[in-house]
Amino acid sequence: MIKRIILFMISSLMLLSLLIASCEQSEDTAGTIKQEDTGQKVTIGEEEEKEGEVVEEEGKEMVKDSMGRMVEKPEYGSIYTCFEAFSPQDWDEAFQPTWVSSGSRLVYQTLVEGDYSIGPTGTGEVGWRINPFPFPDYCTGILCESWEIVNETTLYFKIREGVHFQNRPPTNGREMTAEDIAYSLLRMVNSETSYNHKAYPFGREITSAIAVGKYELELTCAEGMLSRLWSGYVGTQGWTVPREAVEAYGDLREPLNTCGTGPFMVVDYIPDSSITYEKHENYWQKDPFHPENQLPYLDGVKVLIIADRSTQLAAFRTGKVEQMTSLTLEDKQYFEKTQPDIMWGKYLFNYFTIGWRVDRKPFDDIKVRKALSMAVDRQAIIDDYFQGDAELIQTICLNVPEFKMYYSSFDELTPGGQENYTYDVDRARELLEEAGYPDGFPTSVMCRSGSEAEMLQILAAYWAEIGVELELDIEESGSWNGRYYSGNYEQMVTFGHNPNRPEMLIQFTDGQPMNFSKVNDPKINAAFIESAATLLTDPERNYALVKEIIQYVIEQAYSFTPPSPYYYVAWHPWVKQYTGEVSIGSWPHFNIHTKYCWIDQDLKKSMGY
Repeated sequence: MIKRIILFMISSLMLLSLLIASCEQSEDTAGTIKQEDTGQKVTIGEEEEKEGEVVEEEGKEMVKDSMGRMVEKPEYGSIYTCFEAFSPQDWDEAFQPTWVSSGSRLVYQTLVEGDYSIGPTGTGEVGWRINPFPFPDYCTGILCESWEIVNETTLYFKIREGVHFQNRPPTNGREMTAEDIAYSLLRMVNSETSYNHKAYPFGREITSAIAVGKYELELTCAEGMLSRLWSGYVGTQGWTVPREAVEAYGDLREPLNTCGTGPFMVVDYIPDSSITYEKHENYWQKDPFHPENQLPYLDGVKVLIIADRSTQLAAFRTGKVEQMTSLTLEDKQYFEKTQPDIMWGKYLFNYFTIGWRVDRKPFDDIKVRKALSMAVDRQAIIDDYFQGDAELIQTICLNVPEFKMYYSSFDELTPGGQENYTYDVDRARELLEEAGYPDGFPTSVMCRSGSEAEMLQILAAYWAEIGVELELDIEESGSWNGRYYSGNYEQMVTFGHNPNRPEMLIQFTDGQPMNFSKVNDPKINAAFIESAATLLTDPERNYALVKEIIQYVIEQAYSFTPPSPYYYVAWHPWVKQYTGEVSIGSWPHFNIHTKYCWIDQDLKKSMGY
């Protein structure tokens, strides 16, 4: 019965994909992206193991990069076109966080960001397809040349000389100094409308930001908060803005008033249509693979605002945009048949987790939680629903290179944790009987429509086998958000399990707004404090601690995480010095690969685009 439900859903999804593909091939989607006969020439189509392989073109000048590889000589010029699903909600970090102030990502910079040279285009040590904590070992200095952990409450930064703001009034391209960074951080934390004011408040995560010299900066925090100081004000938030621009305009919420040190500046914005950026002509950074070359190579970036999924796919298929993320296996299979020259990378991202309220019956009993966990054949879901393209264990932490120090395979779990991932319906029934529910019980889950609801129907079929009747309380995003954060759900709720920050443990720590299972476990609460205190000062201790606590959370069955599917990033082969990086470090660094990549216009034209 369960397998029939899964197969029916797969068949429905495949039919929908075919219908979408058929529509895309036959009509002009939304009247702005037109289908063209591209006359494409297949130049790349090797096995997946050769992801992102450099393909030498005949007649192209080859040079040796800093890693000793023979690669095509980078070319200057061209406009890189990409898309966002929504217009930016804001442009000023003092009002909205960096992840929704998306239009400013190419304009402003933080003290550090992810090191592009250790990602897929470089050594491959990390994937740069998620948004992790900006671990110092994975970072490179941006507005700073170097940093030092002075003690358990103090960070010191040597600020980079020769970094200039973009050439627009009132800064007119002047040099940035440590005073600008100190001003920006304090402005952000003291703005009552900012995310940091609430999440990383003054007096706790930051107690001072002082320019101790023109190119020297000192940041301090309360005891035990050093990693949160680093996260909130060094590598995840903390864009540097010029004081005189804020004083001239009152704020920086208008796109043409933005002025940063980043590689591109906004020159045009049409709400719900497009953002146009031009190259910052006095940008400071050199190419890590070709240190003699000044970045960026591109003359500019064009961001189209495309909300409709079929229009996004049409824009990518016809070469109107260079790259696309969050593609499914079905999308990949379709493109591989129709356009085998497209380049691919796969990655894990946030699927969803079910939080069941452990502060209420019946989920206050670990036997009930274990029973529901053991009643689900996760491997069958992986094999049948996700066509084998998913990962089994993703609670809190994704199986990605960035988190190798925290992740546990099945064999590394405790016996209790392994039991929770083992499909055993008879044992599940025994546990329910021992807990006082021999006939099962009714329950409900608040969720959103779409893939969550589809997966929950599969889980409902499994749980029905042990007498648990699951009702889906489906909400639209607006009302779901309200109930989600207020805790207004009876039994269970689906939520994004924040796999980008496993070291924070915020999903299971008492008092944290993302603790949707309402866990209050002294062992986890203590680990939350110790993790924040040790991440920078004693990383090996931190890694062991967090890995152990994740295993403990799995053993206690404090949530239920279905298998997580892989997603795909795709790009056209004319995008060079790029291998599918999505976010180079953390939230503010989406699309920042555009300062490193370049466009092979000859190849693009030869392929009919």
